[in-house]
Amino acid sequence: MLPKHMRRLVAIQVLGIAMAGTVATAQDVGLGARGIQNARLEQRTVDGDLAAAVRAAAGTAGVVWVGYAVPAVQADGGMCCYEQDDEGNHVSNVCRLGRRGAYMANMTTDHGLDVALESRVEVHVLARFEGGELGRIRTFSASCVIDAGGAEVAWLRDVDSVASVQWLAAIVNDWARSTQRSKNLTEGALSSLAMHAGNEAFVRLENWATGRHPRKLREQAIFWLGAARGEEAWPTLVSLVNDSPDKAIRDRAVFAAYVSEQPGSVELLIGAAREDGSGQVRRSALMWLAHLAGERAVAAIQEALEDPDTEVKRHAVFALSQLPTDRGVPLLIEIVRENPNPEVRKQALFWLGQTGDERALALIEELLLGA
Repeated sequence: MLPKHMRRLVAIQVLGIAMAGTVATAQDVGLGARGIQNARLEQRTVDGDLAAAVRAAAGTAGVVWVGYAVPAVQADGGMCCYEQDDEGNHVSNVCRLGRRGAYMANMTTDHGLDVALESRVEVHVLARFEGGELGRIRTFSASCVIDAGGAEVAWLRDVDSVASVQWLAAIVNDWARSTQRSKNLTEGALSSLAMHAGNEAFVRLENWATGRHPRKLREQAIFWLGAARGEEAWPTLVSLVNDSPDKAIRDRAVFAAYVSEQPGSVELLIGAAREDGSGQVRRSALMWLAHLAGERAVAAIQEALEDPDTEVKRHAVFALSQLPTDRGVPLLIEIVRENPNPEVRKQALFWLGQTGDERALALIEELLLGA
């Protein structure tokens, strides 16, 4: 947990230009009690077209971040940052706007992060402009601490959620039609849109996932259906896994079903592991089943040792190696001792050697001494 003095909201410097006639605080611009730190902050009220308001706020010179808040689809505070030192210890949960590669953490897990218990169900969208050109979009939960690094930040008030979805969707569609937009920018726009509450965002994602669109867009949309819209997207994901004629789309949908954490995910992945016509899809289903680690998942992985595709067999062995040690090691030992397929036995022995488990080492020693 951060020291108290780092958890307090620091004073915000105000850029005294244009429409910023008074000193603005985090509360004034709707950033909540945590807010943006270390920013030259200007506030503007959107009255009309959001795209025009964003362009006006961005200007034509220098670096400007344009931000706003809209209702979020989920309230788990999962779009924040954390940093680790060389030993893996948590050192900071401040999101630095200008820094690439910050870790994203699900704030409901135990990373030692300081999360506001009563944070609003909002998502904060921040777009980076340089010389008037949009270059990056980042998305944060309302509880995040954001360090602007002294940059100019134009905060837009009264932004309509539907208008935000439409603005972000235009960026995504432009990328889908051409290669002019950067992949990172478009993925930022798509992930931000996915976190918006309301039917407008869901309909956009579902259309991109299922319609006649470039595969690169479909695959990204499918992932976000699972990651952000699990329950409402579940029928769509089931249909994609079971019925899509495109094996790459089925493969992506299998992963999306896994990350959705829906009650039916085990059954859906088991079905894909057993019945899908593509070896790649069956292999992927086995991999994600291993992370679920329940008894039914383990049974399906063991069944895959009899798959006619050798690569599927190999992946089944690898999937067993990903189970918790107390579950996976005995199964791998059993394979080495009893499976009739030499390739399967070889794979099991290899992954046993990677575990460092005493039982695995004892088996390897036994085999070497007996050779």
